[in-house]
Amino acid sequence: MKKIIASIIAGTCLTFTACSDFLDVSDELASNLTMEQAFSNVKYTKGWHANIFNCISQYSHICDNVTGFTNPWYSLGGEGSVSHGTVKTEMQNGFTASTAGFHRFNALYQYIRQAHLFLENAKPIGVSTDQEKLTEEDINRMKSEAKFFIAYSYFSLFELYGPVPVIEEAVDPSGTSFDFPRASVDEIVNYIDGLYQEVLEENYLPLTLRKINDFTGEETENMNEMVRPTRAVVLAMRAKLWVYAASKLFNGGYKEAMELTNSDGSRIFPDYNASKWETAKKHLETFLQFAETNGYELFKVYNKDGSVNPGQSVYRLFQEWNKEVIWATSVTHMNNGNGDFDRRCRPTDIMDGWSGAGVSQQSVDAFFTKNGLDIHEDPEHDETGFTDLENPCAYKKPQIDKQIFNMYVDREPRFYQSVTYQGRSWHIQPLKVGP
Repeated sequence: MKKIIASIIAGTCLTFTACSDFLDVSDELASNLTMEQAFSNVKYTKGWHANIFNCISQYSHICDNVTGFTNPWYSLGGEGSVSHGTVKTEMQNGFTASTAGFHRFNALYQYIRQAHLFLENAKPIGVSTDQEKLTEEDINRMKSEAKFFIAYSYFSLFELYGPVPVIEEAVDPSGTSFDFPRASVDEIVNYIDGLYQEVLEENYLPLTLRKINDFTGEETENMNEMVRPTRAVVLAMRAKLWVYAASKLFNGGYKEAMELTNSDGSRIFPDYNASKWETAKKHLETFLQFAETNGYELFKVYNKDGSVNPGQSVYRLFQEWNKEVIWATSVTHMNNGNGDFDRRCRPTDIMDGWSGAGVSQQSVDAFFTKNGLDIHEDPEHDETGFTDLENPCAYKKPQIDKQIFNMYVDREPRFYQSVTYQGRSWHIQPLKVGP
């Protein structure tokens, strides 16, 4: 651990030898810049701040060129399988702690350090009449965002590695000791939670990115800032943190984890604490109440008669911007102009499909029945025999599929928008690919 942490800290030095890319300057110029000079320049300050956003993970990306910041876990975790990219061979090739791919450890500590340096050095630049300036209001919001991203980065580390070292400041790289012990589960959860609380109390982030158009009176989203965190994002991430903390994985559920200790003998994983579920419930309720008050709502597609179309509501949820979105990036592999995600999931004989992603039997069984019950709890669910089934997702109805295994009959709407099974007719209209 000592060598790992040392490389993290040394990787981002006090001057800008390693920072020319995000400052958009030459290596020669970057090496001559001091911290004071960098944070006295609007362009460099914005560039420093913008680079911290690279800590955000993109979970819609499951196939080619996946990294620790995308979603190889869909396949590696057993939810499904993919036939493209390096993730398909990761498990069969075998790996050790030093050779395993898809890491985010080093990079996240670099972003954390960068955020700390921003908090220490960023300041307002210019006066009101300047064309290029950063006001006190701008800097306050940017610093709250930096603080949020420190918390988010530690959550991302916690999510993948469990409890990790917590470094609460930008450590001087000229120091002689970089040996940081792993924080306990409770220590890292409380540290992240404390940062979220600070951001909420500062109140420099907007409630949402919605605003009223001065000319039309319509409510619109500021799409130019979609990736910037809001109060809604902070509340949502805080609730998610405590759901993790209360879960079996981090809350006394595994004897092997509870036996882990640091070199000083201190335990890393806690005993079971039922009150953590109460804390998680409190933060979930706080977020849901905030969301309801501030215009977030479940996305619904309606039929011509005014009734809700559950199938299309599920499918189109990930295809277009809607009021269910809490936080989004500018990149999505769900619908990136050529139907990338759909194409990977389509059978090879349908509309140039790649048949590159599949779900596991465990995932199939996890979907509820039409009655909203687990398949093992619904007395009406019978997985023997075959039935003619109307494809519930078809655009042109009725579309009857013959002799469908009863395992796939009378399931919830999410099932039919997620799983292609033997005998099912393809239900999505052809997508326009290319110009």
